[in-house]
Amino acid sequence: MRFYRQTILLKLALPTLFIYKHLKAMTQSQLRIIDEITSRIAVSRIYQIGHRQYVETYDGIYQQTKRNREHFDLLVVVDGICNREAFNIQKSINSSSNIGISVSLWIHSGASIEEFLYDKRSGHFFHEILKSEKLIYKMPDDPEFDVDTDINALNRQGNLDEIWARGYSKAKALLHAASTLDENDNEEIKLWLMRQAMKQLCLAFIFKMIGYKPSQHSLSYLFNICRCITPVFDEVFPREGMPAHKLFKTQKISILHQRCKDWMERAKEVVMQGS
Repeated sequence: MRFYRQTILLKLALPTLFIYKHLKAMTQSQLRIIDEITSRIAVSRIYQIGHRQYVETYDGIYQQTKRNREHFDLLVVVDGICNREAFNIQKSINSSSNIGISVSLWIHSGASIEEFLYDKRSGHFFHEILKSEKLIYKMPDDPEFDVDTDINALNRQGNLDEIWARGYSKAKALLHAASTLDENDNEEIKLWLMRQAMKQLCLAFIFKMIGYKPSQHSLSYLFNICRCITPVFDEVFPREGMPAHKLFKTQKISILHQRCKDWMERAKEVVMQGS
């Protein structure tokens, strides 16, 4: 707790441009999100992995309202361990209706990233991000990561292919199991099978495409990462639709099952095109 307070005091005491070491033109949305995050947890770095703008439409009784919204995909490097408060920030920001911004936070401790850098399966992702110009926030005197390891010398392709094939097979089996249940069976069982199928598919797809192992496994979180990887995902599960946790509660099961099957086939196409 003492280190956290010192970090915040240091942040307030130093000039903004020194803290936001990116020193490029920072948008008001970026500054707002950075302040939202760093005011709650001790953060050493933030990388902007993705950014999307879209329009949300709300149909009321008497009128239709459209809102411009922004979504940020951010790799957040925290001091110390990733506690519950760190993972609750995303939900808090996304539930705030007045800021017009949503986020997907890829939260990791500095120590875990150091380990990932030498992992032949996940190392490529972190090497690419840390060596890029995606840094938008950095605390002064934060030590640099060792990204000089010859990560390309590590053979990872066979491992990625194996994980993708295994995840795809699991998802296919789970969806098939859901389809074999008749109308008299408990709908909750069908929904559970479909949710598990999508989790298995998304985890395998994410790992295959970018070599990243998500620190959270909620379906909404995994959907947002898939959306960051390919626009194809929005063609199956449109952003202006319901979030995943509501979709699997209110969508008609037959329609939802078809969407899941569609995403399986579209994901397979994306993987094959990228191979």
